[in-house]
Order: sequence, then structure tokens, then C-alpha cells
Amino acid sequence: MSADGRLVLVDWDTVALAPPERDIALIATARNEGVDCYRQATGRELNPVVVGLYRLRWYLDDIASLTA
Repeated sequence: MSADGRLVLVDWDTVALAPPERDIALIATARNEGVDCYRQATGRELNPVVVGLYRLRWYLDDIASLTA
């Protein structure tokens, strides 16, 4: 999708079903690089603790899916 001459990605699969920290946890680095870019683009403040919890949840889900 194009917005103001820029290409943007819209994930319609889970739109509005979870806080933005959930999606940012998938793309931000361990040092939260990418969070500032999101904040500047959207004007929304993110809670870094929630980003960290979602990141941990993804790791635990991956580990759990590999165990029987």
C-alpha cells in the first residue's frame, strides 16, 4: 500500500486484535531498534516492557512447539 508516496505494509490478519507491542516485538531488535521509527511514523507511544513480554512469549511458544 502507498501512503504519502511511501510504501507501507498492512498486516490485515490480526489488525486491531492485539496491542501494537505484539507486532513490534516481531520486528524490533533486542535493543528495541525500530521502536523509535514506529513511534515517529504513528505518533503512538509503546511500552517497552510489553514489547519485551511479547518477545519472550514468542520464544516460549517456539520452544513449546518443539517439545512433545
